[in-house]
Amino acid sequence: MVENKNNLSTINVPTLIVWGSDDQISPLSNSDILHSSIANSQKIVIDGAPHPCYLDNPEQWHNGLIDFLNSLNN
Repeated sequence: MVENKNNLSTINVPTLIVWGSDDQISPLSNSDILHSSIANSQKIVIDGAPHPCYLDNPEQWHNGLIDFLNSLNN
């Protein structure tokens, strides 16, 4: 993650960052790096979820995705 941090600021499309709070593969702090480095990004953290966080709470994932997509129309 650190070696690519400088390149993150070149991303210029709306970006949804979805993370599990209990991700053992990539720590939650990495989502903060992404969110602070990518302009026009939104972040969803699924509490208690591991790396494949969308599987733990599909309703939160789907609602977050729909909200993100709807925000693109505004």
